[in-house]
Amino acid sequence: MQSFNNNKCEDATHYTCEQLKGYYTTKKACTLCKGASTQYDINNHICYYLLTRSVSKCNLLNKQACLQMTKGIKCKWEDYECKQIDRITGSDSRDCSIYNQDACIQFQQDCWFDQNIGYCTQFDPTQGSCNLLLNEDLCLFSLKESCLWDSINLKCMKNDNQITQCSEFKQIWMFKLINHVMCMVRSLQMLMGYIK
Repeated sequence: MQSFNNNKCEDATHYTCEQLKGYYTTKKACTLCKGASTQYDINNHICYYLLTRSVSKCNLLNKQACLQMTKGIKCKWEDYECKQIDRITGSDSRDCSIYNQDACIQFQQDCWFDQNIGYCTQFDPTQGSCNLLLNEDLCLFSLKESCLWDSINLKCMKNDNQITQCSEFKQIWMFKLINHVMCMVRSLQMLMGYIK
């Protein structure tokens, strides 16, 4: 990896994005820099900061831009570059941390996009607040809150309704699903006499 600075070519292997900004550099130096979201300008050979909130293509981005700034497109960070994918297949890595938000939410029960940290990570059912769960499977397996999947609006919602039996709940919410934990907890509470 190289950068052209002060009229001389330098090794830029450990340069931060800040050190590369605005200088002639290689694609590899720009896409491997850390500390900011960057994109490589292949025509001018310059590394520049991405100032927009979203990017609609995967190529020529560093890891941070690939995983945090791409929207409306599925991307993964693999072999030191950002790659566009159509869908996640059985041969793809199960390492959640290499996927952007659009790819991450395609996983069922394995990964979730933690909006608090801005990255895809292994799903921890005890940490998933309903409003942060972006697919039906994760919504149904939340252990943090009682969640419902709204199949019309395709979003996970917090369930504040008191129920006495699971069958009663199914009648009330015909087009929505309750997570398994809520039903089990309520059933146990009834058995133990907490709910009458």
